[in-house]
Amino acid sequence: MGSKAKATAKPAEKAYAYLLKQIITGKIEAGSKLGEEKISEQLKISRTPVREALARLVQDGLVEKVRCYGCCVRELNDGEVRELFECQKILETAALRLGAANIPPDALDAIIKLIDYSDEEDSDTRASSIEADRQLHELIISSCPNNQLRELARKIQERTYPYRNLRAYNTGDSRSINSERREIVKAIKESDAEKACTLLGDHIMRGIDYI
Repeated sequence: MGSKAKATAKPAEKAYAYLLKQIITGKIEAGSKLGEEKISEQLKISRTPVREALARLVQDGLVEKVRCYGCCVRELNDGEVRELFECQKILETAALRLGAANIPPDALDAIIKLIDYSDEEDSDTRASSIEADRQLHELIISSCPNNQLRELARKIQERTYPYRNLRAYNTGDSRSINSERREIVKAIKESDAEKACTLLGDHIMRGIDYI
């Protein structure tokens, strides 16, 4: 993996990252219209990737599409966002506590490889860090034997996903984030579920600091 040249962000990813940060930090205010033409001019890309980014933000719940008007930023409530993270912490740590013994060691090894790759200077650090985050949380949830808990945890995870992405987009210290993930994986591999749950809960709640 380390021999790969550093990838250039795709236009749609560039547009998504830009809009995500602008929306969540309040630089684009709630209710503001998001015009494809204006955004494409600002980012010097075509309207197609901008359209793709807006569709992704609609799916994330940060943008809404209004008939005969276009896309606009939804009202964001800091209290509601915190509640989402708190719900993710409660549900996902419960899922980990129940399913830690079911997580295959080789799956954990694969995540460590991805984390290590994202620390390499020639990697696409942000993209691989986000992918490591996605894979780790999904592995924890999918290993839970309780079907109802697994479904609830996944729904909340999907709703916090864009906010968690912001941590990767908004911090230059990806190595400290990766260190948190390594410690979680290490605790799981050592069969210390309680420690893993504590580390996971702390890791989830740190995401709020970047909103």
